Amino acid sequence: MAEDLKVVGKPYRRIDGPELVTGSAKFATDASMPNMLYGKLVITPVSHANIKSINTSKAEALPGVTVITHDDMPEYMNRGIDYAPEWTTLASDKVRYCGDIVAAVAAETEEIAQEAARLIEVDYEALPVVLDPEEAMEPGAPQIYADRESNIAAASSSADIGDIEAGFQEADYIIENRYQVYHRNQSCMEPFAILAWWEGLDMVKFIVSTQAIILDNFQLSLELGLPISHVRGIVPENVGGGFGCKYSYVWGFWRHIPIAAILAKKAGRPVKLVLTREENQFVGGRWPIISYLKAGFKEDGSITAVDGRFITDCGAISTGGMVSWMSMFGYNCPNVRNESIGVYTNNPLVWFYRGVSQPQLQFAQEQLIDEIAETVGMNPLDYRLKHHLVDQNVEPIERAAETIEWRGRWTGPGTDTGIKKRGLGMCMSFYGPQGPDYIPSSEQASVRIQYDGSVILNTTYNNIGSGGPTCFQQMCAEELGIPFEGVIHEWGDSVYGPPCAGSWGSHETRALGRAVVEASLDAKRQLLQGAAEQLGVTVEELEINWEEAKVYVKTTPDTNLSFTSIVPSAWGYLHGELIGTGNANLTPEELETPTPTDLSTVQTEVEVDTETGQVEVLSMVIGFNIGKAINPLTLHNQLIGGCMQALRHGLTEREILDESTGKMLNPNFLEYKTTTMEDVPAFTNAIWNEHADPVGPYGAKGVGEAPLAFTDAAIANAIYNAIGVRFYELPVTPDKVLAALGKV
Repeated sequence: MAEDLKVVGKPYRRIDGPELVTGSAKFATDASMPNMLYGKLVITPVSHANIKSINTSKAEALPGVTVITHDDMPEYMNRGIDYAPEWTTLASDKVRYCGDIVAAVAAETEEIAQEAARLIEVDYEALPVVLDPEEAMEPGAPQIYADRESNIAAASSSADIGDIEAGFQEADYIIENRYQVYHRNQSCMEPFAILAWWEGLDMVKFIVSTQAIILDNFQLSLELGLPISHVRGIVPENVGGGFGCKYSYVWGFWRHIPIAAILAKKAGRPVKLVLTREENQFVGGRWPIISYLKAGFKEDGSITAVDGRFITDCGAISTGGMVSWMSMFGYNCPNVRNESIGVYTNNPLVWFYRGVSQPQLQFAQEQLIDEIAETVGMNPLDYRLKHHLVDQNVEPIERAAETIEWRGRWTGPGTDTGIKKRGLGMCMSFYGPQGPDYIPSSEQASVRIQYDGSVILNTTYNNIGSGGPTCFQQMCAEELGIPFEGVIHEWGDSVYGPPCAGSWGSHETRALGRAVVEASLDAKRQLLQGAAEQLGVTVEELEINWEEAKVYVKTTPDTNLSFTSIVPSAWGYLHGELIGTGNANLTPEELETPTPTDLSTVQTEVEVDTETGQVEVLSMVIGFNIGKAINPLTLHNQLIGGCMQALRHGLTEREILDESTGKMLNPNFLEYKTTTMEDVPAFTNAIWNEHADPVGPYGAKGVGEAPLAFTDAAIANAIYNAIGVRFYELPVTPDKVLAALGKV
C-alpha cells in the first residue's frame, strides 16, 4: 500500500455528523407532501388461522378513508414467491404468524387511519400453532404450507471433509452439546417508512428508508407491471439503521412498499406509511438456530473430528434455503460433517442481520473450543494460538491479549471470590470478506468536475450510518489530488444517481470504492487529455492546479489553460462540466485472486453479581486483521459499535412469544431489552493490523459485520470463567444466572 497517501487513511470526521448530532438530519420518517394521506396496516393478532371473511364496510364509511385488501393488489403481488408460493403481499385466505398483514388503510389523519384499521373486521378460523422448530419437524406437526410434504424449508449437507467416523475413532476425548440462540430483532432507531405518490397514471415515485434503493425500484416495477423508467425510488441522505432488515424488498418481506404504492394509486393522493415499533418487531430479526456439536480431540488439543447439526427457525417464510453451515471457522480440523436444516414455524419473519448466521454459530463453536482447552488443561488463549489455521496472522490476537492483560489476569473458571465475581473470555475466528466474485459489477459512480474547479462525487449509496459517504469522498479527493473538502458527495437517488447494489454484506467499501476510484481517475484523465490536446503536449508533461482551476505545463507554468477552456461547454456560452464514470468490474485475473481471510478476536472481562444475577461487561478489546483503514475514526467506530450491538444479544435481547398463541409479549423497547450508551464498558479498545485485500481499493475490505459475529461468544465464555457455570443458550439473563447458581 502506498505510504504517501494524503487523504485516505486519515481520521476525517463524518460529513453527515453535524446534521446528525444537531437533530437536523432528515430521514424517510420526516418526508411529507401537500395533500398527503396517512397509511395504517391491519395486522393479525393470531399466529395461524384461515381467513373466513374480511369486512371493510365500517372503515370505508368513514369520510376520506381508502381501504385495500388482497383483492386490490395486482396479480404479480398475489402470485407468492418462489420459496413460499402461498405467501402474498396481503393475506388472502390464511395467516401464518402474529403480525401478518391482512389489509391497509389511508386517511386524512393518523388518528382516523388508526380508527379505520380498528373497524376492519376479520373472521378467523384458528389453526394449531407450532413455534418450536424441532417440534415443527415431527410427523403430524401443524403444516405451515399445505402444498408441502413437511415443514422443512430447506436441507443440505455442506462443507463435509474427510472421514468423520475415523476422526472420532482417533480421538482421546469427545464432547457433545446442544446450543441455542433465540430470535433477535435489528431494532433500528428509525422504523420502516415510505411516502409514495403517482404522477399521471403510470409513474410512481417513493421516498423510503432502505439499504438497496435500486433493488426496490426493480421489484416494484415488476409488481406494478411498469417499465423501470416509470418507477423512481429516493432514499434520504440518512437511513436510521438497517443491519440487514432493510435489504431488500426483492425477497418479498418489505410489503409496506407495494402497499403504500397501491394505496396512493387507489386514493389518488400521496400516502405516507410509517410502521409502529410493534409492527417493526414482526419484520426482520436474526435466524434462531439450534446447534448440535460433537467434537473429538487428542490429549494435545488437536481436533480430529467435528460433527454439526444446525436447525434454523425460518419463521413463517423461508429465504429460499438460507440455512446455517459451519466448518470450524479458523481452526485445524481434518474431518467435518455438517447437516443444516431450515424449518417453517409460526414465528415472525426472519431475515438478514449483520453477520447473518455466523454469530449464532460462533456462540456454539467458541464455547466448544473453550471446553476443549479446559479438558486438555490449556489456557484458552494459548490453545487458540496453537491450533488456529496455518498461515494466519495472529498479531491482533496477541496485541488484544496484552491490552486486556490476559496472561497476568486469567485464572481457572469459578476461582474468583466474593459476591461479585469477575472473569475473562474470548472468541477467535475469521469473517470474510467474501471472494472477488462477491463484488457486484453493478456498482457505479460518477465524478463531475466543474469549470471553476469544484468537484461533485455522485453515487446511489444508501447511507445506513456506517460512515461510507465520508470514506468515498476521501477516495475521490485522494485520486484527484485535492483536499478532502474540495469534493462534494451527493447520494441516494435511484434515477439520477449511477446504479448501486446497496449497503449490505460488508462489500460497499470494496465494491463502490473501486467504482469511485475509477470514476475519479477517468475524470482526471479527461481533464488532462483535453488540456494536452489543446496545448500540444503529452499528459505526462501536465500538472493540475485545483485552487486556480488551471492545467499547466510542469516545465513552463505560464503555459496553461483554465478549466473553462477544457470542460465542455453547454449551449455555447454557459460552461458545463466534465463527467468521469467508473464501475466495480473485476478483471479475469482479479476474479481468480484468493481473498485473505484473517483471524480476529474479541476479548472481554465481565463481573457477575451472584446475588442478583446481573452481568456487567467491564472491558472489551477488539483485535482485527483489516485491509486498509480508509478512515481510522470510522473504522474504530464500526468495530466498537458492532461489539456493543452484540453485547445486548449476549445479555438481554430475545423476542418472547406466548407458547400457545404465538403472540409477541415484548414488542416494544420497554419490554424488549436492548442496550444503551450506559451499557458501554468502561474500557473499550480497538486494535487492528493492515493486511491488504488484493482487489479492494488501497487494499481495503469490509469490516461492518465482523465484530458482531464474535462478541456474545466471548461474553458467554467470560461468564463461565467468572462463576464456573456454562450457559448453552443466549441471552444469559439474570434469572438464568440465579437458576444456574441454585438460588431460585
